[in-house]
Amino acid sequence: HRPFPSWRLLDGGKMAGPGRCQAACADRAVRLWELDPVGESTVPFFNDAPASHGAISPDVSLVATKHADERAFLWILDSDKKIALEGKFSGHVQYLAFSADGKRVLAANGSSPWGPFTSDNTGESAYVDKNQASVYDTATGKPVGPPLKHDNTVLHASFSPDAERIVTASEDKTARVWDLATGEALGPPLKHNTAVRYVAWCPDGKRVATAAWDDGVCIWDAASGEQLKSIIRASAGTGYHPVGTCRMGNDEMAVVDPQLRVRGVAGLYVADASIMPRI
Repeated sequence: HRPFPSWRLLDGGKMAGPGRCQAACADRAVRLWELDPVGESTVPFFNDAPASHGAISPDVSLVATKHADERAFLWILDSDKKIALEGKFSGHVQYLAFSADGKRVLAANGSSPWGPFTSDNTGESAYVDKNQASVYDTATGKPVGPPLKHDNTVLHASFSPDAERIVTASEDKTARVWDLATGEALGPPLKHNTAVRYVAWCPDGKRVATAAWDDGVCIWDAASGEQLKSIIRASAGTGYHPVGTCRMGNDEMAVVDPQLRVRGVAGLYVADASIMPRI
């Protein structure tokens, strides 16, 4: 690769199964690199403009890339074929991801800090596809269902394990759960006090996790939108002694000395809350 002062590693670099990662550069090449042996790479995929984001399908047969010329592609590995995702990607793509079965790919989109802007210089982005997540069929590149719209940039998104629902995270301080077939929101917005940066599904598909700057990670019921975190805080408690089981001290009854060394056992230390004599 040539140096790339204006373009970073493709979405920070992507791991692609055991011993592989994906990267792109300002020389317009996207490569899938072997990590063992280090330095081996696939034949690069070239486009007319550098890539800014990308993703790799779970079976490592497809690579999705979004480029600076407002286009996005699915590259079929072990062939010279590619599929264009339908439409222009005029917004600032934040995230690309495949469904677990590899049949769908989503693009989380938003406003760009670099424009274009409206003619009245209000600073409002003129991108028509901003602030939404869009889903595409990986066999055809055509949209699946309507766009999933927020009031601000969509920062992250995730398919449910059955690929029938999507959860999105946005700078509008909400996450939403959507029905992929209809594009309808399922349940109320999952509200935070600041931008929601990350979302994920639990393996059973019944709960989602959201992460924001304000109050960390919250767990929600995917169907009702109920925040389960408050239930946990209200009912959970410790079933064990939080401190005192390995009491620190200088007397013969102390388990560890002030340096946390277990008395009578060479080389063994205890370094957790159990060494506190009491709370």
